[in-house]
Amino acid sequence: MAAVWVCMAVLILPASHAADFTQLVKGAVPVMDNGNSNPQYFVYVNGATIYFAATTAENGRELWKTDGTQEGSALVYDINPGANSSSPKYLVSHDQVVYFAADDGVNGVELWKSNEGDGLTTMVMDIKPGELSSFPQALTIFNDMVYFSIPEMYATSNLWKSDGTNAGTVQVRANNPTGVVFAPYFLTNLNGTLFFSANDSVNRRELWKSDGTTAGTTVVRDIR
Repeated sequence: MAAVWVCMAVLILPASHAADFTQLVKGAVPVMDNGNSNPQYFVYVNGATIYFAATTAENGRELWKTDGTQEGSALVYDINPGANSSSPKYLVSHDQVVYFAADDGVNGVELWKSNEGDGLTTMVMDIKPGELSSFPQALTIFNDMVYFSIPEMYATSNLWKSDGTNAGTVQVRANNPTGVVFAPYFLTNLNGTLFFSANDSVNRRELWKSDGTTAGTTVVRDIR
């Protein structure tokens, strides 16, 4: 299947980096014959590189990176080998590490990381063991760790955090004792406090905050 090339649009970056990436890439990613690599989830890493998800006929939808040139744009790692797709989503970065959700075709959709420093791309933890997926969402950097939630349809729908290691990937706040799913959404780091929307058996879905500890994860106000 013949490859064609596509131009990526100019990205909106922090003001300190925007000048470096004006007219970021021209035809950097080989795409499928429909002429569309559909690059998404752009994240800036280490002051010089952008990571993103893109689709090609050869590798499916996988993790890519660019330094702003065609020659410096490349597949990072074929997580789900061949034409299968790992479909990286919700990319965030801290220091030289990119965190995201992806499916390697064996462990389902789980938390992954890619280190710009050592070049390694690995699964952080198989939260739902085997082929089952935990579907990490709402990834947010807070207190030098990545925080995320698990979708409401699962019994483990709660707030998690990770330092990038299996042992350091732990639950912050579990479901409510009554069985009402906590389901934190819209995680936002604001001046050293993590704010989000969550559900409990008393206040239902309201505004919550967390300092990263179980005891420090509390409802802000029962607005309604």
